[in-house]
Amino acid sequence: GYFLELNGSSHTHRGFALSLRAQNLLVKQLRVSMRYVECFPDQHDHHRGAVGYVMLCGPDAPTHPYAGHSAIDDFMGGLRFSLRENEQVSLKWLQYNPENNQDHVLVEGTEPNTTYLVDATFQHESVTSCLGTVDISVNGQTVAEGIPIVYSPLRSIHLYNYGPAISMIGGIEIWSERAAPNQVWKSDLGDY
Repeated sequence: GYFLELNGSSHTHRGFALSLRAQNLLVKQLRVSMRYVECFPDQHDHHRGAVGYVMLCGPDAPTHPYAGHSAIDDFMGGLRFSLRENEQVSLKWLQYNPENNQDHVLVEGTEPNTTYLVDATFQHESVTSCLGTVDISVNGQTVAEGIPIVYSPLRSIHLYNYGPAISMIGGIEIWSERAAPNQVWKSDLGDY
């Protein structure tokens, strides 16, 4: 199929954002095929680079660029290819954490021009909680289970490169359902 090719870098968390028109959506599953062609170190940090972000975002993530705001202003989690000191590019899940976002390695030592089909399945705790977990498989093989997630109502998906590179994102499918009117969200918890 078709892929969105992201070329270059933004050195911020900006890129392509797709707004979802429905409100109060509870994400249930994300399926996406993704690959990178190149991943170079960032010009400001020669040991790191990140490309091919696919971020699930809530209502406070901007869907148009403006200074000082980014997709990670209100995200639940997402995927990316990440280059580190060992010069290996890994496929990772970026987990929201109010103090410091956390990476979970899904596939270490990924290969350029290789398509990875990622399925993320979400388990929501309850209507009185914004907490849940996500299980992830890559190319049909389970690679992570029970990664914590803090829910916001799903309002957009953001695709971008942070470092200089070329990545390709395609076949995005998102399953969601309308949440209960009294659903508790991350924003209801104040400092979360």
